Amino acid sequence: MSVDRVTAAACWAGLGYVPDRIARNQSGSVVASGSSNNVKLEVDPAILSTEIAGFGFFAGGSMSASELLGVVTWGDTLTFSGSARDIAITQYAPTSPSIITLWNRKESGSFAQVGTITFSGMTGAISWGSGYTHAPGDALEIYAPVTPDPTLANVRVQAYVS
Repeated sequence: MSVDRVTAAACWAGLGYVPDRIARNQSGSVVASGSSNNVKLEVDPAILSTEIAGFGFFAGGSMSASELLGVVTWGDTLTFSGSARDIAITQYAPTSPSIITLWNRKESGSFAQVGTITFSGMTGAISWGSGYTHAPGDALEIYAPVTPDPTLANVRVQAYVS
């Protein structure tokens, strides 16, 4: 994955910092700087390419059957295949296994399931099958379980790019 201005800006914005300028220095590191707060962040591209958060979401309360929980798009090609840093937790555990589904909607209109988040307790397992490569212009759609468990509520998820 290449680190571009959008990806780097999202990374720093996630830290609560919006830089005025993002560029690469001579060693290849991505540097963000801002004149308004005199902060300069420098990050090794190898770290960015393996540890960038791909997406996160929060679904407050309980969920309706097959409810659309969120849609994510990126301008880059990103690959998800599971990361040790992926997190899926809930404040209220389901009484039976509950599966949130992840779907890819291509610009052409085709629609295919690409992953799941399965909750059997307070933590969930994110699965991408054989991996999912997101192309620019596609949308990743997140849907509540087809048969939701009314006790599953306040779900938080963070998935990382592989």
